[in-house]
Amino acid sequence: MKKPQTNVEFLTQYMEWGSPLNQAFVMDAIGKLADKIVENEDEVLKSMEGGFVHGPAWVKCAKDYKEQYDAFINQEYEPVNMPDVSGWSTEELFTYLQDVGEIDAMEIIDDWYHCRQDMIQMVIDYFNS
Repeated sequence: MKKPQTNVEFLTQYMEWGSPLNQAFVMDAIGKLADKIVENEDEVLKSMEGGFVHGPAWVKCAKDYKEQYDAFINQEYEPVNMPDVSGWSTEELFTYLQDVGEIDAMEIIDDWYHCRQDMIQMVIDYFNS
């Protein structure tokens, strides 16, 4: 018999496979729920009275998420020493991108996009395949 997945395993699998929008969908859904809970705290607490989940703990989870998400989204990154990719062919760019991390790759793609907008769809197709 197969061991059931944990919540973390399920969400990790969902966010890492399938559509690239899966991560955005999960983050948006959690954010909207957290906002709704915090904005309607009194109603939420009243509706959860005597329930299985302790209302104040639920509200605290929402506030904690919002605080941690704000810190995450506003973090600053070290500047990346990027090569000038403006004259690179698609093949040269793809070869280079295979050896760099995701954040570096996105900055390089952005730089390349501004130099060669007509080829950006090929980059998107490459990462979606």
